[in-house]
Amino acid sequence: MPANLRAVMIRRRQILRFAVGLLLASLLPTAAWAQGDADATSPRPAAAAERAGNAEPATPAATFEQRADVEYVRHGTTALLADLFVPTGEGPFPGVLMVHGGAWRHGSKEHCSGLARQLVERGYSVMTINYRLAPRHKFPAQLIDCVAAVHWLHSNATDYKVDRARLGAWGYSAGGQLVALMAAMRQAQREQGDGGVAVGFEPNEGGSDVDVLPTLTVPLRAIAAGGAPTDFRTWLPEKSEILTYWLGKSRAERPRIYELASPRHFLSRDDPPMFFFHGEYDYLVPAVFARKMVGELTELGVPAEFHVVPHKGHVAARFDQAAQLASFDFLDRHLKGEGQQERQQAGEGLANRDESAGERDEDTTPQEAPEQAPQRDSSPSEADEGRSDR
Repeated sequence: MPANLRAVMIRRRQILRFAVGLLLASLLPTAAWAQGDADATSPRPAAAAERAGNAEPATPAATFEQRADVEYVRHGTTALLADLFVPTGEGPFPGVLMVHGGAWRHGSKEHCSGLARQLVERGYSVMTINYRLAPRHKFPAQLIDCVAAVHWLHSNATDYKVDRARLGAWGYSAGGQLVALMAAMRQAQREQGDGGVAVGFEPNEGGSDVDVLPTLTVPLRAIAAGGAPTDFRTWLPEKSEILTYWLGKSRAERPRIYELASPRHFLSRDDPPMFFFHGEYDYLVPAVFARKMVGELTELGVPAEFHVVPHKGHVAARFDQAAQLASFDFLDRHLKGEGQQERQQAGEGLANRDESAGERDEDTTPQEAPEQAPQRDSSPSEADEGRSDR
């Protein structure tokens, strides 16, 4: 078989595999995520024995308080809600935003509840969120909501025992893309002009009715992302419409939006530490781009790690306990460890400048600029593109 024909056939199989995987990913999360969280929070054998009368009942001391359905941002008449998991004790504690997956079109904050409970027991204040979903809300609506959540957590830090200087984020799949994009884009936005001016889209491109990315004025100190697509610039053929439900157009019609949705596009030496984990047999989201992103961050001097989940696909890797613990350990090192204080001092002046510019930046997202909820405090090679990198 001629080499060029073989390449075309391989490429078509890759596209078909991606389309089928995307469909499955949009159908599986509700059941799979719920089961995973049920497993994570299911009673231990001792508790079951107590209920059966085989042991004396015990009343374990509460280690955290959960505050459910807290409004963090409002778009017109639509309120977006969050759950907060707050440790007992005086605090303040590092704060982590957790962002669910679901192909940007499905999912809810409850999908992260089990992981949030694990993380709060490690001494974090954790916020899980609902965000606007495609196809009704196209990119960057999801990013705007995540940025609003970080700003809200920073502004309401006192109420939830959060240390403003130690904020991080965790996400899987679509959620991983969103937290990685927040982490990577901030420095690029600052370089556009005074006050952290947002990166603009090309004029009159259509798709989303928002023409700028939101400006993140609060620095994230570390992020962890699993199964995250990090580069849409060469992932799919130019005329593919697989992602138009989220990005509005094909890459041939609107290459700029595919660029701006790619965390890997924004890398700089000022990015925070980043951890990526990926299933060895993830055929939905190619691991090659996240692996290359880690290599590029390392070359820039940014602490970055890539963790392979052996023998797991896209959904199964989400529930791999070793990968979860590795991501939490990474957050521990960079939000609690020795390196955190040094980075905090280095970024102190930048954070102060950004906070003072916050009011100026509120008007940089026209038409869909959200109404903030009430706050108490102010402020590759082609062969690599369609498969996982094993």
